[in-house]
Amino acid sequence: MPENERTGRGRARRVPPLRERWVDCDGRWVHTVDWEPDDPRADRPPLLLVHGLGGSTVSWEPVAGELATRLETRVGALDLPGFGRTRTDARPAVFEQHGKLLEAL
Repeated sequence: MPENERTGRGRARRVPPLRERWVDCDGRWVHTVDWEPDDPRADRPPLLLVHGLGGSTVSWEPVAGELATRLETRVGALDLPGFGRTRTDARPAVFEQHGKLLEAL
């Protein structure tokens, strides 16, 4: 079985590939990634993964595709300002700034 397939419920299920996107979020370009299964269930809300301090979207790569497959929904992650590929402005990144970005996203 190819590495990007898993078995579940008696059938092989493909683990979705990572898709990279940039989102304009209140004038700030935010780096995001997402994984979406072939047949997401309409009754399942998407899941947003937020890394801890010192992390980035890369932190989620080993598990997010499998989460999307098992939960049968889109799973996304973002780089908070000052982490990963999302730049921060001249001020240091702080929790309040992260919270406002998440609300806008």
